[in-house]
Amino acid sequence: MVDYVSDLIFFLIYVMICSIIGAVLIVIGLYIVLWGKGKEAVKVAELPANENLDVVIVPGKSEPQGELELKGKKDEGGLPQEEP
Repeated sequence: MVDYVSDLIFFLIYVMICSIIGAVLIVIGLYIVLWGKGKEAVKVAELPANENLDVVIVPGKSEPQGELELKGKKDEGGLPQEEP
């Protein structure tokens, strides 16, 4: 009987420790995702609000990373500008 109780106590402690470790890993993962989305939001906010890009997918490439052709003149930063 004593052996059964001690095994149960050790099992419950093991489950509790593993649950705490799992919860910490989930919180760390959520923090990393939110941190990345925050950095992405800052980059998007830095773009001009009226910036419109025309993207044309060039046929002939079967890979998912097909060539992209951007219409418009490029400014100093390499971003296309609207044609007058």
